[in-house]
Amino acid sequence: MSETTQLTDYQRLAGKDRRWHLELCARMLQQAAATPSQRRFATWLRKQKVSDRGFLQFLLRLLDIHVGPQVRLGEAGRELLEAAGGAGAGGAPPPGAPLPSENDAFIEALYDRFVELNGYLVQFVFNELGEDFLAPGEMYRRIGSSAYAGERPGIGAFETWLQWLEWLGYLRTVGFRKQLTEKGREAWGQIRDVPVEELLGGAGTLGVLAGLGETETAPAANEPPATPEPAAPAAAAPAAETTAPVDEDEEEELPDFGPDGAPPEVAETGAGPAPAPVPDADDED
Repeated sequence: MSETTQLTDYQRLAGKDRRWHLELCARMLQQAAATPSQRRFATWLRKQKVSDRGFLQFLLRLLDIHVGPQVRLGEAGRELLEAAGGAGAGGAPPPGAPLPSENDAFIEALYDRFVELNGYLVQFVFNELGEDFLAPGEMYRRIGSSAYAGERPGIGAFETWLQWLEWLGYLRTVGFRKQLTEKGREAWGQIRDVPVEELLGGAGTLGVLAGLGETETAPAANEPPATPEPAAPAAAAPAAETTAPVDEDEEEELPDFGPDGAPPEVAETGAGPAPAPVPDADDED
């Protein structure tokens, strides 16, 4: 599911209270921080008696836990883990860490995550409540009206959302109605005037930055960097022709042309001895 889709399927485990849910969230973050295999993480969840698929999918998205061959935390998950006090060895709670149900930093970080995943729902309900009291049925009727511009949760999911906001300390029950707590009114003051366009589509806390950045594929956390391929060996340069050094002082050896230095005449092939000279007529006398 895309992170830009408004979260509307809120879940809780029946029969479990606030403390159990918050401590499960912190322990899941600590386990995922150790990047276990999918099999080890599934085994750990079975030991926690977490087998409801819808509830598990909700928690994985809320806590930004990514399940693959290895389980890892996303950026929001790492921030939640830091607010929870970090993780000890093997995914155990660190020594001296406060209980998640009493850790104000962790509770506030979870609320911020609810805003990030569906800030429009938070703004709409807080605006409708204001300083007043409203029953869940009346709030849901208003969500079903044309005044509501976001994706609508089902009635059961909406009641679960109200329960989570009450567990986090932003709502309280007065009789059969809901009211903002003091912390809820402070949060309302921060989100009341945020333009609706910035909250729709799951922009959440990105605000005016939503949709402005280029989408980049970030490397998965704890993923080893890619090893560059070795460069092909350079082709060997052709061997240079070796030329014997020439001694400039050494004279070139020439053939022996005789004492006068003139080359002998070479007779034509097949020629006989040269004819005797013919005497002149005057010589015969």
